[in-house]
Amino acid sequence: PSGKMLPVLEDGQLIRVHTAAYDSTPVARGDIILIEQPGDKGYLVKFVKAIPGDTLALSEQPNGSYVLVNGETLANSEGEPYLLPANRSAMLALYVRDYGVIPEGAYLVLGNRATGSDDSTVFGLVDAERIKGRVLTE
Repeated sequence: PSGKMLPVLEDGQLIRVHTAAYDSTPVARGDIILIEQPGDKGYLVKFVKAIPGDTLALSEQPNGSYVLVNGETLANSEGEPYLLPANRSAMLALYVRDYGVIPEGAYLVLGNRATGSDDSTVFGLVDAERIKGRVLTE
């Protein structure tokens, strides 16, 4: 993982991935997962922040937008809310406009920082088939 998952995972930390974790158990909100990056550019480690059926909204603020899932402001592992600058909220705004609800087979994945992470704010929701496993943190 890169530094975008600090302090949960260290930059360059060796991780273990349970590749069969979702064979019989659904992906859950809060899971740390390994995903195949769109465009076959390798793999990324991200948090699952919203699952199919969750509502998705943005709350515009003077200095950006908060990400809301099921009416609650999303926060990172340190309790800091995800406040996205305008250039980072555009992709999610399309999903809010077109769906408002996370569609079946799709997931909102974010790093532990609201800015600078290749995540759903850059490439949109992640299809289930791109999820390669659950990261084991212990």
